Amino acid sequence: MGTCKVVRPSSNRVNPRYLHHFFQSTGYRRKVSSLAAGANINNLKNEHIDELLLPLPPLEEQRRIAAILDRAAKVREQATQSLGSSSRALYESIFSRDILAVRHRMARIGDIAMQLPSGYGSDPGRLPFGAPVAKVSNITADGRFHREFESRSFTQPEINRLLVGEHDLLVVKSSSSKANIISGKTAICGKNHAGVLVASNFLMRLCVDQSTADPRFVWHVLNSKISKDFVKRVAGTTTYPNLKWSTYVDHPIPLPSLSEQRLIRERLDHIDALSHEKGARLAEEAGNLIAVLQQQLIGR
Repeated sequence: MGTCKVVRPSSNRVNPRYLHHFFQSTGYRRKVSSLAAGANINNLKNEHIDELLLPLPPLEEQRRIAAILDRAAKVREQATQSLGSSSRALYESIFSRDILAVRHRMARIGDIAMQLPSGYGSDPGRLPFGAPVAKVSNITADGRFHREFESRSFTQPEINRLLVGEHDLLVVKSSSSKANIISGKTAICGKNHAGVLVASNFLMRLCVDQSTADPRFVWHVLNSKISKDFVKRVAGTTTYPNLKWSTYVDHPIPLPSLSEQRLIRERLDHIDALSHEKGARLAEEAGNLIAVLQQQLIGR
């Protein structure tokens, strides 16, 4: 487990925001690497911190520099959020045009998918088979996997029963409160997850009947406003919102023909990929600009 070092700036000599930006700067990270002589930064010793040289202009100048860098960081955040909002608006526009505005046949999720086993207890250790486990924290609000999966050991029968298949949908069941309902956010398993990943007991694992529905089309529906509204209705009435398969089976799914589903899915996939590509590029460019500012204003 990693440990933290606490640095408390002297208020009459160092502006806390200035110090924060110094610790974020490329020069600081480069210096730390040389001091630690290739060791993991998590193991940085107190004497290494004591040896750091901090450029220290007058307090007023520190405040000015910190304010500039704070504004740059804020612009980066706002630009990224704006791109995400506009991309999501376009995504929802296409979704509404192709799905909501057309009277497609409606089905229930229970008509086109079945629930498969998920869940595990505490890791008993020393079992013959290990596997990464997908948890609630591994699924983003827009239905992607992120962060490293924790591993757990299993018996052979457990592994045979619990490993996910390609196109399986993992739906978050639990939310911490009515103020923050995350139930319903859904990830889809790819080829790299099939036969490798296990879903935790806080996720529903669904297998879509591919003779009736396209799994990625269903994934888009389950991460849309249609789904969020449904989840709020059925799970948002209790203190700790929780989805149950017995009620989730009634989740409405617009169901055009399979060929139409695939066309709609391709459009949504394209918009989705573009927005993430642009967002990643924007964040990288903004980060590079802030790094240049830090170098120019703080130096070293």
